[in-house]
Amino acid sequence: VGKLIEENLLQIKISDDGTSISTQQISDVIKFVSEKLADKRKTHRFYVHCKTGESVSPAIAYAILRYVYKTSGDQALKLIQKIIIDYGNHTNHRSYLYSIDSFLNS
Repeated sequence: VGKLIEENLLQIKISDDGTSISTQQISDVIKFVSEKLADKRKTHRFYVHCKTGESVSPAIAYAILRYVYKTSGDQALKLIQKIIIDYGNHTNHRSYLYSIDSFLNS
């Protein structure tokens, strides 16, 4: 579950061992991002990171793109893959993306 460290910082501890991201963790991220975007007085940028950037970060970014920005699964995946290819070719993110899709489609 997410821990609000300060007004603009949400920390969520997610295992980077291929275990599915919990529904609560995804919900916490979506809620945090949606609340920040609701404040139209500010420009928002979101920084998502994990230890290696191979699976958790792409999966969380994918969830944000799908649920908050309403992109299709294909659009979100293409954006994530472009970033991964530009900054390092990792393949471990796929199992996390499937868990995000399961959440979004439920």
